Amino acid sequence: MKELEGKNWMDVPSVKPRVSIQIPEPGRINLFLRIPTPAHRTSRLEQMILRRFLLAFRGSAHT
Repeated sequence: MKELEGKNWMDVPSVKPRVSIQIPEPGRINLFLRIPTPAHRTSRLEQMILRRFLLAFRGSAHT
């Protein structure tokens, strides 16, 4: 990506996943995941990430 950026004089967005955390009110946390995905797979990938997160979250609540 850096090579493409240098050759074409353009600013390419980061391809690294990022998580932003918001605490809108006590007892509530919003997590925002930014990850590059192919346009035709966005919703499928969203569902897969959410499913895995919820399974891990539920699993950790029992310990």
